[in-house]
Amino acid sequence: MRIVVCYNKKSSRFSEISSEVLEPLKTGEFSGQKFELYEFEVKKASVSENARRLSKVLRQNDVVISAGGDGTATAVFNGVILSGLSNVRFSALPYGNFNDFSRLLGTRKLADVLGGGDLDMRTKELYPLEMLINGRHFRYAACYFTIGMFAESTEAFNNARVRKNLVSGRRSLIFSILTLFSWWRKNRKKQFFPEDFPATDVLAVNGRSVAKIMKGSADLAFSDVGFLASRQKLSGFFAICWFMMKSMIRRVPGKVADSVKLGFSKPYEIEIQVEGEYERKKCREIEILKSSVPVEVIAL
Repeated sequence: MRIVVCYNKKSSRFSEISSEVLEPLKTGEFSGQKFELYEFEVKKASVSENARRLSKVLRQNDVVISAGGDGTATAVFNGVILSGLSNVRFSALPYGNFNDFSRLLGTRKLADVLGGGDLDMRTKELYPLEMLINGRHFRYAACYFTIGMFAESTEAFNNARVRKNLVSGRRSLIFSILTLFSWWRKNRKKQFFPEDFPATDVLAVNGRSVAKIMKGSADLAFSDVGFLASRQKLSGFFAICWFMMKSMIRRVPGKVADSVKLGFSKPYEIEIQVEGEYERKKCREIEILKSSVPVEVIAL
């Protein structure tokens, strides 16, 4: 068996990854299991490029561990799928800010992935979402896609100064609302979809959470039927706040659907967020559907 540990060496938490994940594995044995260790560095490149690089080095029977945040996990997860190998297992350890991937899998430390006996007992089938843009594959997502204003607004939280202030408790909620309000004031007149499109946001949620605080449905990822689809008009600040409040207290408002398809009269550049990774794409048509081919994951 080969253990493939994937990480971003420039991550602010790489020292923890090194001491808590890499060092224990360098002996070639963990929890009574012997293996070969292979290290894969996720570089500062696109998700697609990192996924392509990883897909070329994977082998049959590899156990692939993403040690990092959701951005790293997204690239690694897509690489596992692109490899086309049916018996490669994936898991994730939480060394990022939001860690929706590891929250979905329930894996917090190395022993959750490799300890506790037979790996087959903790191997499950996860059915990811797939997004097609203009009829062509764009990305797989285990947890969620967001499209439109909400995708852009969450970029306000994607810098070091803001993240430093995202602590638990009331202070974090007040700070988050003020940050969102500041972003909304600057961008409230921006056009996120074509003028004739009756919404500002489209969300497809497959996992337990979105950006850590918004609730999804953990069972959907491990089912081959449906995901949570939501189309919202969040054109005002209070609409955004109300939507987020409902999402935090109960779950993301929406219905379970088999697919979501958006069509526009002409190509339009739209912001798409895939589990914390952002990309602007010129779209004539967007389709989100449930993959019929599961990914083997190690989960609790």
